Amino acid sequence: VGIYHEKTFTAVEDISRHSAIDKAIGLSFLNGVPSSSSVIVVSCRQTESIINKIIMGGFPIVIGLSAPTDAAIYLANDFNVTLIGFASKNRFNIYTNDWRVDF
Repeated sequence: VGIYHEKTFTAVEDISRHSAIDKAIGLSFLNGVPSSSSVIVVSCRQTESIINKIIMGGFPIVIGLSAPTDAAIYLANDFNVTLIGFASKNRFNIYTNDWRVDF
């Protein structure tokens, strides 16, 4: 899990995807990084429970390397989170709130 804010990047790992997200959010909070202007990047599948953690952390944009579930898409949309999936070097899919992405 990685968190981008302006020119800084924080990355954490854990065997559990939920623990990795918890660690990343906690570390950014302890370091005074404002989640409301940060982007969180995950390598795991974007499920409803993962998106819920990201919403509770206050992140407006989440980028994933794989596909989100339908429930994750609906939840992200309901809470005005920009959800991006299948991100790679040259392409990505925007599932919700595309107005935040300038490309």
